[in-house]
Amino acid sequence: MYNMQNKRAAIPKELRALQRPWEIKKEIPQVEKWVRTKTKPTTGTYDDRPIAHYTDVRGRLCGMHLDEKTTDSLKKIAETEYFAWAVMNDPETANAYEQLKGFLDTHNIRLDLKFEGRYTNPTCKPKGLYELILKIMSILPYHHLSTDKFRKLLLGGMPDHYTLEPCYYDVRTKTVNMHETTILGAKRNFIGLFLHEIGHIFEDILPPNDKTTLASIAQMLNPKFAIDYLEGVEKRRFVQDNGNAGQFIAETYLHYVTQGEVFTKFIEDSEAEQREMWKEVNGIYQRNFDGIVYV
Repeated sequence: MYNMQNKRAAIPKELRALQRPWEIKKEIPQVEKWVRTKTKPTTGTYDDRPIAHYTDVRGRLCGMHLDEKTTDSLKKIAETEYFAWAVMNDPETANAYEQLKGFLDTHNIRLDLKFEGRYTNPTCKPKGLYELILKIMSILPYHHLSTDKFRKLLLGGMPDHYTLEPCYYDVRTKTVNMHETTILGAKRNFIGLFLHEIGHIFEDILPPNDKTTLASIAQMLNPKFAIDYLEGVEKRRFVQDNGNAGQFIAETYLHYVTQGEVFTKFIEDSEAEQREMWKEVNGIYQRNFDGIVYV
């Protein structure tokens, strides 16, 4: 939670990790690419060769042959980069589920679980998932959550077969959808994607003048600020440069909440004209965050 007196909110360590480059096994490109873009692997052998399995965006189990060194390295790094595998009827997870549900109830947000098989039981979700979601939502302003634009959080299920998006904010149903592939993927990606989707709700509740100003400034900012998740910094800049203004607004929401002094330093180090525009962007966010500054 944040200190209402001085409007300073402490950034949880899980979110603070996004202030640094993503340290993966860069000497093994296949491992880095896997962790950035695929779900948690299971390893084994097929035709006497090492093979790693993952779930694609359609929910299909896929396999990839890897050499033994790469497979071993991937297996080790998976222990830190992903949620632990679900444990049936784990009391800590059950308690965390109740705490998250209770928190969402106070904001009139329904928690909907749509996992298949063993995941239908809320007490056997990946360990730490509910706790992480609660940490993130607890530092956000009350009115970002208690809005009629946000009525449901969906965890699990498979993406729409037309869009294949692993997560999205559905303005029609007022739902943040975090599908199974985002939860079984790297934790760092889950944090980035979850805050990005809440950023689309923020976009929807912005005063019209602020929204228009941000859309105008977004066209003139170069380079965009970006952080290292999913396929990396340059890809996140590309998303902001080539998407509509909403992509910039949602991504900057993620930056405002997680980057603290890193974001501030980027602004101060920018060229004069760009710096003034970034200061205006930062001011709009601070004002619409009820004055909260994340540190």
